[in-house]
Amino acid sequence: MIENSRFSENTAPASGGAINAFNGSGNTVRANLFFGNSSGKGGAICEQSALQDIVGNTFDGNTGGQGAAIGGYSGSPSIEENIFSNQTGFAIDCSAMVASIGCNDFWQNSAGNGNNCAIAPEEGNIFLDPLFCEVVTRNFAIHSDSPCTATHVPAGCGRMGAFGVGCGDTPTLPVTWGRLRALFR
Repeated sequence: MIENSRFSENTAPASGGAINAFNGSGNTVRANLFFGNSSGKGGAICEQSALQDIVGNTFDGNTGGQGAAIGGYSGSPSIEENIFSNQTGFAIDCSAMVASIGCNDFWQNSAGNGNNCAIAPEEGNIFLDPLFCEVVTRNFAIHSDSPCTATHVPAGCGRMGAFGVGCGDTPTLPVTWGRLRALFR
């Protein structure tokens, strides 16, 4: 199991900028951040019959000719409860693998969400801004109003992405000038 890790700005010329999962079975990639990775196939992850589940990860700004986030030569992983945003290329390339894709958020992926993949809203997939707290500082926690929180996802889905709520609106109370001034005496 590969869990709770951060993979950023890794490069591989051919396969798997961050992870090249080769010959195994039953492995899981869970609750990881993949940011700015690149490769010819699978900018972040290249699946080669090694992964069973790719679940609860955040993919942002990865680049790949055959799957900016996930591409593969073979395999049939279950891809669930992930966030795929700002990928350069297709987010997922299923040309050489058969993936089960449900309960994910796809947002602003340059070539589209999937190549030869069945990515349908009926499977709990959404296509909305995930509302990250602060991408510039690489804070990929989600805002309390995010469509990826456990309270906003489609029925049957859990929270999407590697991180929970990390920011939200600041509650305010109405106050008069006199009461405010009294606080500073």
